[in-house]
Amino acid sequence: MQPDRQIHGQLIISVIYNDAPVLERSLTELERHFGRIDAETDELEYLSARDYVEEMGEGLKRRFFCFVRTHAPEKLAEYKLRTRKIEKKFSEKAGDVTFRSVNIDPLIMTASGLTLATSRDAPHRICIGRGIYAEKSLALIGKKFKPFMWTHPNFAEEDMLEFARYVMSSIKTVPVELTRPTSLKLF
Repeated sequence: MQPDRQIHGQLIISVIYNDAPVLERSLTELERHFGRIDAETDELEYLSARDYVEEMGEGLKRRFFCFVRTHAPEKLAEYKLRTRKIEKKFSEKAGDVTFRSVNIDPLIMTASGLTLATSRDAPHRICIGRGIYAEKSLALIGKKFKPFMWTHPNFAEEDMLEFARYVMSSIKTVPVELTRPTSLKLF
């Protein structure tokens, strides 16, 4: 049975980096694949930096970018595979080891919340194909976003929650508690 209508959401891309020029080149690639960026967060300190310090170095930062076009949630695995190719483009190889200079994760915001695509399996994640897993990172309950016990700390920061409320306000007719984020840049 086919659903009555196709549900689309807003594509959000998370980029972890420590080199601003590489971030800018990555954004050019992301816009080439996903369309124009509509809004972005300010630079956030990447929390849990131990995850990538050996691979990417110290002083990691994270930013979130929302794209103008809406996207079908079922494309999330395809988008993660595409972002992995972009990561490889900006990676360096030392012998048998590849060091990424950016970590790029696609997310989709729908009426139920924010879902992350990742290549790392975990008990709370569901395989959505081709070695890619989906994780609901924020749920919209009533008018507020609620993190889960597994939600990455950056996703539960107030700057990110403000950004999520802004993005949700553009796709959902049910009101969310919205204040104009001070760290939000609109294009």
